[in-house]
Amino acid sequence: MEKQLKEKQDKLKTISQQNGFMGYTTRQLINQKEELLEKISKNNNSIISDESGLVSYLFDGYETKYTVNNMTNLNPTDIDIKKPQIKNIKKISDFSVGEPIVKVIKDFKWFIATNIPVEDAKQLNEEQNINIRIKKDSRKINGRILKVNNSKKNAVVLIELDSYLYKYYKDRILDIDIILKEYNGLKIPSKAVVEKDDVKGVYTKNVDSIIKFKSIKIIYSEDDFVIALPDETNQNSISSYDEVIIDKKLIENYIDE
Repeated sequence: MEKQLKEKQDKLKTISQQNGFMGYTTRQLINQKEELLEKISKNNNSIISDESGLVSYLFDGYETKYTVNNMTNLNPTDIDIKKPQIKNIKKISDFSVGEPIVKVIKDFKWFIATNIPVEDAKQLNEEQNINIRIKKDSRKINGRILKVNNSKKNAVVLIELDSYLYKYYKDRILDIDIILKEYNGLKIPSKAVVEKDDVKGVYTKNVDSIIKFKSIKIIYSEDDFVIALPDETNQNSISSYDEVIIDKKLIENYIDE
């Protein structure tokens, strides 16, 4: 009888070992959970920065190349870079000793270095206040030209900004427009502009489909468009809601008449 009881106990012990957690009581499992949580909490170390600021876990390998200390010495080849490979530290579990795991952006000042032709750079001066437009969202931001480094063909213009850093601190490359002058007026396709009796204007169509020539005053022009205002010296001048005809053949027909 004693032998049979021992065999049953040994068999139960073997089954319990083979069944993993099935061999533990609820209390034992809770105790193990608490022990594991305590070990995890002891391995979590808080890192306290000496500076406050925006926290970023994104690295692209250019952190040591583009710094506040060397920004004013950049030349055109320094900013001719390909789209960087972004590494998100939050998604990586394997780190090397000494590898950075977080960036703290401590200042609200940030810089854009852009490469432009030397001829265009002649219109810019250091310490000049300018506006730029971020193309991806059409946001206009005021900045200051900190440095202009000229080379044979191109120049690096370094622009200092102090607003909207929180919008763009994740971007290494941005497409921008430098706004030298702003014009307010009607934007008209260049192909719609004609000259009649030594007066520049456009042909328009009203709600009754009546075609009329209306004069304009051009204040700015590009290859594809002009910025124009109503010609105050002419009563028959363009207005804001006129429908401008841009069909070249139709325009030519009215010019010939």
